[in-house]
Amino acid sequence: MAETTDEIVRHIEAERARLQTNVTELQTKVQDATNIRKQFERNPMLLPGTVIAGSLFLALLFWKR
Repeated sequence: MAETTDEIVRHIEAERARLQTNVTELQTKVQDATNIRKQFERNPMLLPGTVIAGSLFLALLFWKR
């Protein structure tokens, strides 16, 4: 199957555009996942639950018997 240079160039450009779209989508997902404000808006009980669990862990860790 002989491809012309123009076909190869078009294929490479199409793949580059597709990969750029994927990278942009991935960047958006990572930014959303690491954005504390958005996480709190989605799961309002996550932050208080984390604080309580962390406090209990520290209390048990430093509890003198």
